[in-house]
Amino acid sequence: MFLSDDRARDSRRGRRTAALFRQARLPEVGRRCDLDAICADDGLEVFNSRHQDPGYTACLVCDPLGTGGGIVLAPGQEGGRRRFSIAHELGHYHIPTHRRRREEGAYCGERDLRAGVSDSADIEWEANDFASELLMPTGQFGVDVATREMSISTARELASDEFYDVSVTAAAWRMVQVSTYQCAMVVSSNGTIDWACRSESFRIPGLRRGSIVNGDTLATAGFQGGDSETRPLEVEVNAWLEPRYPVRGKLLESTHVIRSLDQVVSLLWLVDADEDAYWT
Repeated sequence: MFLSDDRARDSRRGRRTAALFRQARLPEVGRRCDLDAICADDGLEVFNSRHQDPGYTACLVCDPLGTGGGIVLAPGQEGGRRRFSIAHELGHYHIPTHRRRREEGAYCGERDLRAGVSDSADIEWEANDFASELLMPTGQFGVDVATREMSISTARELASDEFYDVSVTAAAWRMVQVSTYQCAMVVSSNGTIDWACRSESFRIPGLRRGSIVNGDTLATAGFQGGDSETRPLEVEVNAWLEPRYPVRGKLLESTHVIRSLDQVVSLLWLVDADEDAYWT
């Protein structure tokens, strides 16, 4: 879909705020962002909720008498997934236009933590953009992506604690955001597309939320018990894209199987294609 000028401009608010934040607070930081130090400096205590069903994945609670407060996380979040939840709440804390959200308390669920610019919850995708830029800054991350293949293998490397210490899904998502390649990421659960994101140059219809995953995809193999295919393999173009729009080129797919969630993350990479032949 096309965005209005105002909406497109607003979609960069979270990213701009995070870039300025890094410039002011983390001028010499390497790839891995020290979230513990940021939270300590902001007076934000991070702890897990004691409730088994808290109704949120992450929650920002601010001190009504001044700065600081807490970031409350639902149980079971570890590693990169936990770090993205914290960074998302830091977005609500630092983006100036989120003041009302801070005052009311930011109760963010799973859907909020994967909201993109095409979703209606503006405030949530702004916080996600902040988190992505804070954890994986465009400049450095873009250089790392440009020198590597577009694959889950690359996403796993960049997600490791030796690089950015994020989840594989977050790394793949950010790869698509910064890449000049025609590429996309698709997250599917139980054989159905949950959500997808595209690079700016990927203009081919398809990847609709709620669609059944085609049986000729590597994602289907993952749902049927297959292992992750971390290196890109060629699949039929129409296995993922609208068959009524002819596509010249090869479609490569690599996958990250998350068995505990019955979920597959597919990274798609269109090569040798005519990028002027498509629309969104």
